[in-house]
Amino acid sequence: MAEAQDDLMKMSELKPVLALADKQPVNCALALASDKSALLMVHKQTAPKILLKQLELKAKSADKNSIRFGRITVDPADPGTLKFAINKKEVGGTVMGLVKLAKKAGYQAIVMNEDPALEGGDAAPVQGAPQPAPTQGTVPPAPPAQPAQRAQQPPAGWDDLSKTLTGLVQQIPTAAGGNPMLQQPLVKLAGAAQAALKARQDLAGTTAAIAELRRAVADAAEQAKLTKQAQAGGGAVTYAKSRLAWIAVRKKVESDIEQLRTALLATYQPDGIAGALDKAFKARVEPVLSALDERLSDALDKATNATDPKQRAALVAEAREIMGDYTIFLNTDKTIAELDANPFVPLSIRNTVAATLNTLSKAMQ
Repeated sequence: MAEAQDDLMKMSELKPVLALADKQPVNCALALASDKSALLMVHKQTAPKILLKQLELKAKSADKNSIRFGRITVDPADPGTLKFAINKKEVGGTVMGLVKLAKKAGYQAIVMNEDPALEGGDAAPVQGAPQPAPTQGTVPPAPPAQPAQRAQQPPAGWDDLSKTLTGLVQQIPTAAGGNPMLQQPLVKLAGAAQAALKARQDLAGTTAAIAELRRAVADAAEQAKLTKQAQAGGGAVTYAKSRLAWIAVRKKVESDIEQLRTALLATYQPDGIAGALDKAFKARVEPVLSALDERLSDALDKATNATDPKQRAALVAEAREIMGDYTIFLNTDKTIAELDANPFVPLSIRNTVAATLNTLSKAMQ
């Protein structure tokens, strides 16, 4: 990914990505800076809407009204022209800024066309209907027919992904075991995967979103099974199964945070800030992992093995108190809310942990 501005961009990063545009659409987000220079972020896989979020976060000088997202293509018959398809009509000055940028990257002109379908609609252009006139740079380009052909002929693999996603969505109620707090994160992941599938712009990203849903469905099914066993077991069995359920949810939280960390580093590696970002990220999430610690599993382990009824009752009371601490932390910690709201990876840490604590609390009443 590259952000282009005189004092920010590295042409060595931008050019290789743009060079792919004659073989496949390159995703992009763009805007005008306060000095009217062009801001551009490009990536061959990251979805355009994700790039838009990243541009908003990173480009502090961007004019918010000028931010757009879309795709860039190059017709092999006209290799000197970058063709932009963007979600809304550009703000005045954007074209001139991008022309200057294109020339620095080795191109002579750009074409800018509005494509409302990028907002998520599936409607294809009506054959024979008048098309909007392109805004041109210095070289008259050929009509942009190729993007419309791509929209009508999606790449192989979409149908298989659609069938897989449908099957996973049907499994959600069973996997959640009737627990709405387990079901809600699955519905959120399914919604993200469905939106990516509907857009049909990012095959790799859609595949990853469906894979994440598959993993989450399997995790939820295992968690529901453990908590159901805990509720039905009674006594030492209840505490043993509850301990396993808490260990499982802690591992999921760690896995989710690591997944987000990996996505962040992959996104910002080309910008040369991955090392500093990694250090800052670890420092930010460490209090979360420390707060949701192993105290509960330790107390439940002792309660499972206790033979004296009074000692076991005291340990169960301790476990309930610890769960109360966790619940307060979930409801007050801002970092968890920020992790769940991140634009890179769909997470539902708060709901996942809260669902487990709610079930375990009922099991130990």
